[in-house]
Amino acid sequence: MTCYFDESIEKWTDDEGKSRKFTFVCGYVASVQQWERFEVDWRRYLDLYEITDFHMADYCQNAGEFRKWRGEEFASTRTNFIQDASIIIRKFARYGFVAAVSDSVFQYINEMFKLKESCGSPYGLVGRECADLARTRRSRFYPKESDLEYVYEDGGPDKRGLVHAMTELRPAFPYPIFKPGKTHKPSRKYPDGRKAVVQLQAADYLAYEVRKLFADQIKVKPIRGVRLSFEALTPIPTAKQMFTDKELIAMCKRNRIDRRK
Repeated sequence: MTCYFDESIEKWTDDEGKSRKFTFVCGYVASVQQWERFEVDWRRYLDLYEITDFHMADYCQNAGEFRKWRGEEFASTRTNFIQDASIIIRKFARYGFVAAVSDSVFQYINEMFKLKESCGSPYGLVGRECADLARTRRSRFYPKESDLEYVYEDGGPDKRGLVHAMTELRPAFPYPIFKPGKTHKPSRKYPDGRKAVVQLQAADYLAYEVRKLFADQIKVKPIRGVRLSFEALTPIPTAKQMFTDKELIAMCKRNRIDRRK
């Protein structure tokens, strides 16, 4: 079984002028065989719409490859595109995972425990938490599956912190794998370019929708309803962890993170 995770960040200034920031890591797990079939269907789907890479932010903002669908005459095309994406994800993903924490909670608990030294950043913390959620679900629902890999989108904000959180905290996880979620043209660093790992594009969809749902519920007045593109993913069972201060203290104790003196 393999997990694919992507991150999303929401930051703003509240009514009191305070800077606020939340970090989300989200993704899905399935068997290697299921992901292989997913890739076949997903690439066929992208070819059908003449799109190279699924990228939710570009899709929602009519940016990048999706500029060609600007205008009311393409409304049905846009609707069909996102509906087809959700159908493929629902067909193959076994389980979803969502983890989130605010910078304020992270910094508050970091004054009590050596959280930054252990996880590096909020990204490292919730990245590991997603892996922990996946391992728990595997042992509970798929005990015969002995191997589990964790693949993260290569553009994350703190890969070093995530690696440390995954490999140094106990119980330790395998070294995380970092892959690109979008196609990269040849460059000095990558002379042959980089081919997108399309399974990460399913995680990108979920991460964007979770962040947008949060923003619409917290920042927008009056509160907006749930987007249809989010509802399309809800049939997939999903484990969630939004860290409060109490829950983060419990995590520190559970993972034997040292207290500050």
